[in-house]
Amino acid sequence: MGAGRKLAPIAAGTHQASAAKEGVVTFLFLSLAVAIVAGVVIIIVGL
Repeated sequence: MGAGRKLAPIAAGTHQASAAKEGVVTFLFLSLAVAIVAGVVIIIVGL
């Protein structure tokens, strides 16, 4: 499995990655999702 293949299979393509790298990428993707949601909430509340 390529890094990020679980959450972004098209972006990972056929690249291979270790389980540790996969875990790091998964954590970063989920952190980004939380940050985006928090940012949108802050913007909506600010309006």
